[in-house]
Amino acid sequence: MYRVGVQLGRVQGSLTDPRLYIFSSRHPS
Repeated sequence: MYRVGVQLGRVQGSLTDPRLYIFSSRHPS
């Protein structure tokens, strides 16, 4: 679930969830 959220944040960017995008950029997997 965590990795999925990170991937979605990276792929769709801030269009879907800015928080996921920012979190993924600050915590790369």
